[in-house]
Amino acid sequence: MKLVHDNLTNSEVQWLLKTTKHPISNAELRKMEKKIAAQRKGVLRVDIDVVGAGDELVLQYYRRMKKQIKYSISLRFKNDGTQLIRLDIGGKHKNHGDLVTQTYNHMHVYSAHTHNHTENAQAISADDFQTVEEPLQTFIDFLKFVNIQMNQKGVEEK
Repeated sequence: MKLVHDNLTNSEVQWLLKTTKHPISNAELRKMEKKIAAQRKGVLRVDIDVVGAGDELVLQYYRRMKKQIKYSISLRFKNDGTQLIRLDIGGKHKNHGDLVTQTYNHMHVYSAHTHNHTENAQAISADDFQTVEEPLQTFIDFLKFVNIQMNQKGVEEK
């Protein structure tokens, strides 16, 4: 089911987050995990294609190594770059109406009620993301949160 990305309802967003999605290639997802685990310095940006529910998506991990833990993981539509969800660990944010920019672990989820759809953020739950100090574990938790699963044996990979 293809959806119009600039006018999703909240129920469509929740459906997109919950529906099962798969990486275009299990091997590419494994490579991505290895790169995340191996990063010790510099900047790492890794993107892989994800498919599900008729929409092509891009799963992205971005981290610039600094003293503090700071990275983001996002899922966006491939055709226009619209973000469906972005997890920011150690990032600064100021929601509309807030007086002060704060540094906290938060998530941006697509909303039809805002101009750029992901401008407001909400604090993340420790139930969903328990070990944000470990980027690989958080990445794995994110995959579970957005229901990205490896292709099963017998399913053809591209």
